[in-house]
Amino acid sequence: MIQSIEEPVSVGDVVDLSLGDLHPFSERMRFFAPPSAEEINLLAKSMSELGLLNPVLVAFINGEFIIVEGNTRCAAARRLKWTSIPSRILEGVTSETHAIRYAVAANHARNDMNPLDTARAVKKLRGSGAFENLSVLGRAIGMLEGLVSQYSKISEIPEEVVRAALAANPKSIEGAVEGNGPSNSLRFWRALSRLNNKGLSQVQLHLAMTAVVNSWSARRTESEVEKVLPQDGPKKVGRPRKPKPVEVVNGAAFDPAHFIASGAVPNNGK
Repeated sequence: MIQSIEEPVSVGDVVDLSLGDLHPFSERMRFFAPPSAEEINLLAKSMSELGLLNPVLVAFINGEFIIVEGNTRCAAARRLKWTSIPSRILEGVTSETHAIRYAVAANHARNDMNPLDTARAVKKLRGSGAFENLSVLGRAIGMLEGLVSQYSKISEIPEEVVRAALAANPKSIEGAVEGNGPSNSLRFWRALSRLNNKGLSQVQLHLAMTAVVNSWSARRTESEVEKVLPQDGPKKVGRPRKPKPVEVVNGAAFDPAHFIASGAVPNNGK
């Protein structure tokens, strides 16, 4: 039995919990693509007409109810002035690491999380020390080891590069939420991750922003990345060392250094 604010409840029960008693993870799962106001409004409209179709999933950790799945539903409920929301208390989820593992597995099964946020969650799970290697982690979250490895490499893309790419075009953030455009493509970010730790950080930044602004396909991004990767053996004639600036906004050529210096990209993602 769990002693809630008002009365004891049992693990596995679906009960009405006060919205004031529900708390998000210490770091939200949808970090790079948080729910938009439009997304919350649409869900609130549906909930006002049909009610809540699926209860929020919560875990009781260190004396608090932590939302494992359902932050957007809770936001919509608050928009509707609800004071409580139907919630299912998960059995056996007693730590934040276990809760994140559950959330990643559930979202992966539904293909319901932006690749950047999945990569960030995988990195957090790796850093927890709870998993011996990528194979063990993969089995824990229902993901093939090779895919875990890809997300792990994506998580090493500097946050400055990620934030600059998303900030380069406001529509790219909408795309991340709605599942459209380069920012929501695993293949796109996997291609950019090939430039990690190659001494090509400015090239990586330039390619990321140019690709998002111009809605490059993942294949185009892969091709451009291949052009700037260091080559084994003699350098091929005609292979450029870095991409040329492209005309992006109002006919102005993009300058990564100027973009960063302008303050549009906070240092260290802050």
